[in-house]
Amino acid sequence: MALELVSLDTAKELAHQYGYWTIFFGIMLENAGVPIPGETITLVGGFLAGEGELGYRGVLASAIAGAVLG
Repeated sequence: MALELVSLDTAKELAHQYGYWTIFFGIMLENAGVPIPGETITLVGGFLAGEGELGYRGVLASAIAGAVLG
């Protein structure tokens, strides 16, 4: 089991503070091999979208762009 560099609480705070950029870089770094919980960051983005703080399309676009570029 790999050591994760970002906890769930940190992921929530980053996603709340930086929004789409957190999702983009979280997925991109995870696909590049850095042990970051990218799926968890995406779930937090989905939660924030459900709360109305982020848009669903923006979360999806950020995750897809991060996956493609990572």
